[in-house]
Amino acid sequence: MLFNKNSLINEPERNMRIIKKIIPYFVFLFFTGLIISSCTDCKECRYVVKSNDTVIEEGEWVEYCGEELDNVENEEPVTVGGQTSEYECRSTGF
Repeated sequence: MLFNKNSLINEPERNMRIIKKIIPYFVFLFFTGLIISSCTDCKECRYVVKSNDTVIEEGEWVEYCGEELDNVENEEPVTVGGQTSEYECRSTGF
């Protein structure tokens, strides 16, 4: 007999068992990725030019993370002719 009715009935059950075995792995991978990405320290920073503590020029807010953020935060302000150029950073809230 070429056609077996029992194999058609059992096919959805077999597929469901396979799906039930795979789902925990996907959930694990999803949460692992979420945890790893949330451990990265990120902030938004912009370059500003001040004169007598008054902002006279400002750049766009740009997100920096990890080593790049460390470099921006540790950059020393530069003062030329009474104008100081420096980065301002704020938390992104994540």
